Amino acid sequence: MLPMLGACQPQARNDSATPRAPDSLTDVNVLEISPARYQPTDASRASQAEADACGAWSLDHQQAEAFFGLSEQLPEGRLHDFHWLPCSIKGRLQAEGREWTFEINGAGTSTWRSGDDVRLLGCSRSACGPLVILMPEIVSEN
Repeated sequence: MLPMLGACQPQARNDSATPRAPDSLTDVNVLEISPARYQPTDASRASQAEADACGAWSLDHQQAEAFFGLSEQLPEGRLHDFHWLPCSIKGRLQAEGREWTFEINGAGTSTWRSGDDVRLLGCSRSACGPLVILMPEIVSEN
């Protein structure tokens, strides 16, 4: 497995009490999606293996919509259950009657923004594996 910079490595919870994204978040229309971008932080060193993995990762509109449909909203503190990679895909989507910008991290999380609203989502479901670079250590089959 690739060495991952700055990864927060606690295990993701596998519990059915974790809130799923509301049904309205599964009705998502991706309007625009850009190629993956590798951006190591100032505190981390660039890794050719990570840059190569990031360059090989891509999602089309339908794959991004599938990722969002499989994701769950993350309550405060749950973001730390996921790894982080210096590789992300950005874009715009339509959901809940408004436009959002989004960023999907290669380690299975995403952030949506619309005005002052911010949503944090994460996917620990096994079906997300083909859609990301790095899954959490414990994967939910649900």
